[in-house]
Amino acid sequence: MTARTTPWPRLWPSVLVFGVLSLHAFSKLERGHLGEMLWACHVASLLVGLGMLARQAWLVATGTLFHVGVGLPAYILDVVVLRSTTVTSVLVHVVPPLLGLRALRREQAWPRWTPLAAGALYLCLIPASRWLTAPALNVNLAFRPWAPLATLSPSPCVSWLGNLAAMAVLLPLCDRWVRRWLEPVGPLGPLGPLGAGGAGGARGPGGPAGAGGAVHG
Repeated sequence: MTARTTPWPRLWPSVLVFGVLSLHAFSKLERGHLGEMLWACHVASLLVGLGMLARQAWLVATGTLFHVGVGLPAYILDVVVLRSTTVTSVLVHVVPPLLGLRALRREQAWPRWTPLAAGALYLCLIPASRWLTAPALNVNLAFRPWAPLATLSPSPCVSWLGNLAAMAVLLPLCDRWVRRWLEPVGPLGPLGPLGAGGAGGARGPGGPAGAGGAVHG
């Protein structure tokens, strides 16, 4: 009985992330906007889901950090200014970062270069968006600045540089905050047995189990 039920706690967070991504992709497909799934937030969600599925802490941390430090604040700003969103958009901006934080809560550590990886995600998606998506969608602001700021500068390059400069400040600060806020409870957790009480999560009388908090993948 135990052997049949243990895999589910390890799988349900990633299944939930992929589920909300699929719902959002279907809603985009219905409107002919499937290219919008290349927005950095959705790619970050994909990293969170894949990281939990493959038990790779750095993938989960990269996607979660991008969401918390950049994606979610930008989404909230967009909703406040433009006064428009959808149910699936709310889900895809809230569920993956929450589950990512839950996973990292049970990790001893993740790489110090995670803020660089999160920033590189956006940087790499700019040319990808120009090559793979329609200009009308303006995915990742690859073709023109954000509409409310377009009058300040028509060039998307200014927008890219501004975003990268903001990320250079926000991502390291957010990474530091997340590391302080999340108190690890075990060396494997959801990226191993998802806190299922396996041998890797046990603590001895002298402190945390494991060899100095290495990331397990």
